[in-house]
Amino acid sequence: MSAVIKLARNRLLLALPSSNLKQLMPELEHIRCQREQVLMDAFSSLDHVFFPTAIVVSVVAVYADGSIIEMATIGREGCTAIQAVFGAKISSVRLLVQIPGSAAKMSRAAFTRAMGSMPSFRSLMFAYVQAFLEQVPVSVACNGAHSLKERLARWLLMMRDRSDDDALQITQNCSPKCWASRGQPSRMLPGSWNVPV
Repeated sequence: MSAVIKLARNRLLLALPSSNLKQLMPELEHIRCQREQVLMDAFSSLDHVFFPTAIVVSVVAVYADGSIIEMATIGREGCTAIQAVFGAKISSVRLLVQIPGSAAKMSRAAFTRAMGSMPSFRSLMFAYVQAFLEQVPVSVACNGAHSLKERLARWLLMMRDRSDDDALQITQNCSPKCWASRGQPSRMLPGSWNVPV
């Protein structure tokens, strides 16, 4: 599979005019990502932006006691550039791979140059940020209003929407600690994960 086809599996990259995508190609590195890999940790230098092509990334808040709560997910529909769009140099969140696969990696410096030199890229990034920021309050509301089983069903559907495969490559190890309420550990036993979706 050619590099352009691999990278074009990301819907943001696919939405760019072909001349812009061609211009970005030298800045994009195709990488493989493992389950539970931390792409970027909270309070670390925001050195790269990731465009998932076949992974799903959890955007998680990290608390002083080490606990985490998922705030959003990013798959092939988006990228991890929310903070970089606004010029941030430090990440305030952890980016954790939930479903393994591949992504395109771009340096923050190259991303910033592209934002400045390509109006269509800049417009697309701003539109994506708006869509992403609309997802976050919905996730917060769902976490507060719904039972654990209902939140699990929603999370599984979101994972399916953001992946390429009908068989989700997820484990019970990571997901519950990401979307369980802070201070309320998941009480679901593995046998109770039989949620129809």
